[in-house]
Amino acid sequence: MLSLTYKALIRLKLDYASIIYNSARPTTLKMLDVIHSTALRIILGAHRTRLIESLQIETDDPPLATRRKQLSLTYMLRSVASTTTKPKLIY
Repeated sequence: MLSLTYKALIRLKLDYASIIYNSARPTTLKMLDVIHSTALRIILGAHRTRLIESLQIETDDPPLATRRKQLSLTYMLRSVASTTTKPKLIY
């Protein structure tokens, strides 16, 4: 239940405009990573000493940097596809 709430509310906000802020300073992106890791720890009830990589594997939630790259590539592919695809007229 917490995982669905996280994905629907928090991660949605983290993903919003990620294409734009992907070029932000690493310290700024690190603040978003802290939010992400804190949410995963709350979902699993894990201690702070547990590695974030193990939390990401257990929740099947990739790192935010990977997710930003995925969203950027998806956006790019959709924009290229929409400009190259022409509607066919049927007579």
